[in-house]
Amino acid sequence: MTIDELQKAQVEKTEELFPKLKRGSKSSVQAYGGRFNLDELESVSATAPSIFISFLGIKSAKEQEDERVRLNGLYTAFIVTTDARGLDRDTAGKNMAEIMAKWLPNNRFGLLDVSVPENIAAQNLYSGKARGKGVALWAVSWSQAVTGDKSVFDSDAAVPSTLYIGGELQEDL
Repeated sequence: MTIDELQKAQVEKTEELFPKLKRGSKSSVQAYGGRFNLDELESVSATAPSIFISFLGIKSAKEQEDERVRLNGLYTAFIVTTDARGLDRDTAGKNMAEIMAKWLPNNRFGLLDVSVPENIAAQNLYSGKARGKGVALWAVSWSQAVTGDKSVFDSDAAVPSTLYIGGELQEDL
């Protein structure tokens, strides 16, 4: 199991929890590469409501008795809402944060070798700038561990390049 596999499952299961966030072939639930803030809103051309699920780091790494490694990761779902007919952005954001906070405990996102989420917290990221952009921004955070083998280190060979550059390296960068 890898951190990337867990993040993909988190996105998939969150889409199932909020099915109306999928509009045709485009989903408003996405994996995101870091902390989400209002400056990012324009660069991703998001349609509110949206949820951006970020992996923010590894809290701890510990080798298990079976020589596999347990990585305790930090995750955050950034929720962006706007006013809609009959539902203001503040209430929509608060509702979505509450739903996620109630849904996360004991949720392994359909995977083996992952722990249940712990240290679940929700925070309103209200600011005058958010108000001026017509959105509300919430963050639901948690820690969750994945346990995977470290077979990539079992030989004298180098780490496969597909893990850090994808395909063929471009010589003329």
